[in-house]
Amino acid sequence: MNRQHECKISEYNKPFPPNVLKDMRSQLPKDCQRAMYARGRLSKADHLYLAVREGGRSGKTSDIICGFALLQQHKLNKKGNKLRYSYMYVDVLCSSNYPDVEGDLLFYAEEKARRESLGHIRLKALPQDISYYAYKGYTHNTVQCVGRKETTVGNATDGYRMSKCLHGARMVTA
Repeated sequence: MNRQHECKISEYNKPFPPNVLKDMRSQLPKDCQRAMYARGRLSKADHLYLAVREGGRSGKTSDIICGFALLQQHKLNKKGNKLRYSYMYVDVLCSSNYPDVEGDLLFYAEEKARRESLGHIRLKALPQDISYYAYKGYTHNTVQCVGRKETTVGNATDGYRMSKCLHGARMVTA
């Protein structure tokens, strides 16, 4: 993990502390705020990772938010005749002026999924971010962890589905 940005990452589980949400609303850039509230993402999130740097710069005493990740945890269930597997979904990953923070937040999300014994992690990537996620081990794949041909699903506006297998899991359905 890259620690050059000096941001400390904290984990919160639902329900999220009101003071944390208030700080996020007041400090995050507008595009991160829109992402956080669009389509009920905050209410659907099970976990929040928040990257914060201690204040003190230019006389500031409060902490400065560097970025955040909202995660949804999907449990094993049976839907009709199909068995759906457990996975972690990175719904929002956003940072402000700290590009290295996103890599650390993604690392923490993957570690959380491993601790929860989830087989894989999913996200939607915008076109400009696909190569970054591919570098991190994510693939365009609707069938998880079985070595099948990659299938690109999604669009440039809403993002393209990508996933990464964790701890050697072999899944058969998405």
